[in-house]
Amino acid sequence: METVYDKKPTLRRFLITFSVFVLGLCLFSVPSLKWRHAESLYIYFFIILAAYIFNNLGTSLPTHVYFSFSEPIYIFAAVILNPLEQLIPIFLGCLFTEVVYNIKHKKNYPWYQITFNPSNIAFSNFIASLVFHALDVYLNVYVWGLFVSIFLAIIAFEFVNSLITSTAIAFLEEFSVIDLTVSTTSLSLVIPTTSNLVVSSILIWSYLNDFHLIAIVSLFSFFLVAGIYQKEGKLIQTRKEIVNALIETVGARDDYTKRHSMRVSELATLVAKEMKLPYRVVMNVEFSGMLHDLGKINFPDKAFTQKHIDHETWERIIKHPEVSKDIMDQLSDFGEVAGLVELHHERYDGSGYPEKMKGEEIPIEARILAVVDSFDAMTSHRTYRRAFPVEFALKEIKDYSGIAYDPNVVDAFLKVIERVLREIEERLEKEELTYRFSLKRYQ
Repeated sequence: METVYDKKPTLRRFLITFSVFVLGLCLFSVPSLKWRHAESLYIYFFIILAAYIFNNLGTSLPTHVYFSFSEPIYIFAAVILNPLEQLIPIFLGCLFTEVVYNIKHKKNYPWYQITFNPSNIAFSNFIASLVFHALDVYLNVYVWGLFVSIFLAIIAFEFVNSLITSTAIAFLEEFSVIDLTVSTTSLSLVIPTTSNLVVSSILIWSYLNDFHLIAIVSLFSFFLVAGIYQKEGKLIQTRKEIVNALIETVGARDDYTKRHSMRVSELATLVAKEMKLPYRVVMNVEFSGMLHDLGKINFPDKAFTQKHIDHETWERIIKHPEVSKDIMDQLSDFGEVAGLVELHHERYDGSGYPEKMKGEEIPIEARILAVVDSFDAMTSHRTYRRAFPVEFALKEIKDYSGIAYDPNVVDAFLKVIERVLREIEERLEKEELTYRFSLKRYQ
């Protein structure tokens, strides 16, 4: 069975190369470990165990980043131990987490996928430790020196970790590495980063001054912070569940509209990526593609099954973008996507509806949806007509480039179609039998 790594060999090479590099660095660091010192062994064990425990307290943030609450443990290791000495304890703590997850969920991930995250964390912490110890030489004479050094070590960790993660995602999803790095280190991480700074500082200061009870209390206080962010993560998951529920609701009314919406979302997302649009825009395209026809839920049955409809029904049909927006306006956190689905029938020359917008007045997300929505509608079987040939649909898109559709979007769309044309043709072949059955059903 073909895996994602077979489709993305560059990603596999990156994961293997990076993991082997860090494993080599860990082997190089073995002589720096103080195996014969009881206190050092205690610290190593504490770091491995604490990293495992806090790695399981992570949660997803609005920027589509999985935030781990084990960073204070990493920074503690970066400060208390030297850069090479902290590598193996951090790597083992994270590796233990990955192996347990792999066994618990019966996954069969390749070794380089299992070792990539531990390698990423260990290397990021190695850089953070270098930063701390380099600065501490000059700043330790000041009362505030320790906290400034810790803060800059945290910033270094966040940046390196985000850069390495973004590079892997960029190989997988064809995003810009810089755009992803900026997205994953955005202002949404200010509060958890501040929490990391506070807890890390208390933990390190308490250890250095032999106030071990305070160190333990500071760790337990972080459980409270983890609880808050896990609730936020559940809210984000709820948002996704709402989208899925809305799509299923549309599907219960008309299965074609559900399948059409999912295809539009998938193809429009590919077009957005082809245009190298920012990460947030790509996500908006994905969500608005799934929900752009939500307003069709109030269509009469004949709107789904008849070729010729009366004026009253047509008036209801052309209002479906506004109905979609009205429904989504009732949901918090969907304001931006609601505005986009309302505009997916606007046309580049101003001939669309409902606002008669033209050119770049129309948001880029809506311009992408306009092209993809039209193409999928033309190349899909309906109960009242057969799908148009793909060649015909592509000719229509090209002929109306600069008139109904944004020429830049059309250019990107045509490049994407070249890659997925065979999949579209296979889908149409499979749907032919369903179409013939529908013809008999509605005759």
